[in-house]
Amino acid sequence: MIKIYRNKNFVAFFSFVIIALFNLLRFEQINMLSNVFSNNNNPDNSNNTTRLRRNEILKLNGSIPRSIIINSNSSMTTTGSVEINLNPTLVKISSTVYITGTAKGVSNCFEMIRKSVYMMTDLFQSYRIIIYYHPIDGPAFQHWQTIDPNVILIVEDPTLFERSPYKTEVLTVARNKLLSSVLEDMKLKNVQSNNSYMILMDLDDRNFGPRMRPMNMPLFANVMKDSDKWDSISFNREMYYDIWALRYSRFDANVWAFGLDSFALVKIIRRDISRILDESKKIGEPYVPVLSAFNGLAIYKLHKTLDCEYAARCIEFRSPCRGGDCEHVAFHRCMREKHQAKIVIHADYLFTEIPKPKPSLLEQVQKRLIGYLSRVRFGSGLMLGLEPESFPYYLSYAVLLILAAYLCRRYRPCCRR
Repeated sequence: MIKIYRNKNFVAFFSFVIIALFNLLRFEQINMLSNVFSNNNNPDNSNNTTRLRRNEILKLNGSIPRSIIINSNSSMTTTGSVEINLNPTLVKISSTVYITGTAKGVSNCFEMIRKSVYMMTDLFQSYRIIIYYHPIDGPAFQHWQTIDPNVILIVEDPTLFERSPYKTEVLTVARNKLLSSVLEDMKLKNVQSNNSYMILMDLDDRNFGPRMRPMNMPLFANVMKDSDKWDSISFNREMYYDIWALRYSRFDANVWAFGLDSFALVKIIRRDISRILDESKKIGEPYVPVLSAFNGLAIYKLHKTLDCEYAARCIEFRSPCRGGDCEHVAFHRCMREKHQAKIVIHADYLFTEIPKPKPSLLEQVQKRLIGYLSRVRFGSGLMLGLEPESFPYYLSYAVLLILAAYLCRRYRPCCRR
């Protein structure tokens, strides 16, 4: 027996078998989750990072990108002369738009936020801007309010996180305050809900960060022109990230209610929805109906949101989901049940990212190994988080094998006399 353990090849072989068996069991669990979808879950490569956008460089001078004209005959301020017309074919919509958003720590992207907001308001006859912001961003937003009387600010309660430890509950409070502020302003200004829109945005790096291009305004204008095809619309991304808010015919459950399997399930759903959106775009039908979607920005017809509110309720079947469900799901469910709202995703990109420089092979390996080590879960195995059959995957596998072999040879007590 001692001779067997002394064999140098035995340590490597034993370590290889243990790791291989574990990974086999792990990927078997992932394959079981894949059965909710069809076998064709391999979308075409849609990461066209070289995609060109017309007029993507926006240079605005001054503290506000338009001259505001107060119309004394109207209860709302109307848009004035535009200093820079990004698309001369844009025609103003005789509607009121409420642009709302939540912000925290946005000092690095404040200017891009402000410019993007006015790019959207240029398309409408009248507008209001309602921002729910954290006190750390107070000076920038307060200065904005002094320049533009159409800006309404809501300050976040600093103790909210202490009373609600889950982010989804905090966002539920924020979004409901934005929604109630919109309804109060409509009532005060006598604005008709059937001729008004609300744009809800996350004012963060995902939409307006330093590496983000300006919004695709021709797409935005086309979507507003086709408003008969939707009651709520959001947009595709080069990488569709907001899987929690996404519900559609092939998967209608809380993705984070499946324990550790949720990480694999997120990847499966992302591949599936990307494939669906890409195929719809290819056949010329970019409006894809879903049950719920947000993905950083959504446009709503206000009369379809009446008597609805955001909620972080968890009502799914599988298991209790600590922290509740995504707040958008309950809101969209209410829109569908009370108003038969058509909720869709547009298959094109409203936001695109400037391509990052391609990292070197060493940087890729380091990133994969760091990500691997950060996903270790004692008692429930290892979450690799690497794409199978890729070079970093096999390299990480080899490093683990060598480490296991060294530890077994260095510390095995049965080899010592």
